Amino acid sequence: MVFDRNAYMKERYENNKEHLKEYQKEYRENNKERIKEKRKEYCQKNKEHLNENSKEYRQSEYGQMICKIIDWERQGVIYYDMKELYYTWKMTKYCHYCWTLLVEGNYGSNKKCLDHDHNTGEPRGVICQACNRRDVFKNC
Repeated sequence: MVFDRNAYMKERYENNKEHLKEYQKEYRENNKERIKEKRKEYCQKNKEHLNENSKEYRQSEYGQMICKIIDWERQGVIYYDMKELYYTWKMTKYCHYCWTLLVEGNYGSNKKCLDHDHNTGEPRGVICQACNRRDVFKNC
């Protein structure tokens, strides 16, 4: 019979899973400074590569979606399905208040904005930057 290393390692991991998790947790707790120092060394050594990967990720469709969702969460938007909200925001072409054609980007009065109630965090609609500044849904 031939020894199957992969099967052996998988079985060993399954049999010792709880012990390994406890060991890893204890190791991280006892070696915080060492782990932090190793991470810092790695980041300095691979700075260019990490920056390149990060830039590629942020430019990907998925990366853009995640960055936008994180921005909304930082702003206090609360919604049960943030991906659905992102796709709604992405597909919206006109302001929900003044019907101006919207553009994606960082500048301009017709830039897309997700309006939300600042008290509850509930989204109210996709509007242009100009309507967002006027806070047109404030009394709705």
